[in-house]
Amino acid sequence: MVKALFGPLRPDWEVVTLGEACARGGGDVQTGPFGSQLHASDYVPFGIPSIMPQNIGDNRIIANGIARIRPEDAERLNRYRVRPGDVIYSRRGDVEKRAGIRELWLVDLERERIEVLRQPAGGSYRTAETHRRGAQLTVEALPRLEFPVDAILG
Repeated sequence: MVKALFGPLRPDWEVVTLGEACARGGGDVQTGPFGSQLHASDYVPFGIPSIMPQNIGDNRIIANGIARIRPEDAERLNRYRVRPGDVIYSRRGDVEKRAGIRELWLVDLERERIEVLRQPAGGSYRTAETHRRGAQLTVEALPRLEFPVDAILG
């Protein structure tokens, strides 16, 4: 599946699960909210968008027809709030759909470098850059925020 999404990977790259990557980087994998937490009666014509699997497109959120909830329900479900940098994917149905993956950082601790893939197109990425110690990385969505490669590599 990795090859189908990103094309052939170099043999020195490591493929890990999302949970493993989160554990290494201090992130988290979270699911929900679930049906017991959000009922049909909670949806309103105007309010806070609630992303569901049908709203996940190819690297984007499909806002057309998105369900909405009241602000007080959004506050009650705050732990599920989408924040900048989150990756959103479906656990059921078409699990190959994903949104929010505009760029991919592949951290190679052994060779002390970070491969940055950007501009997704047709299941792959248009640009690839290699960054080594001493360099600064930026996220395209937050260009003024810099990450030192040295801090990422440890």
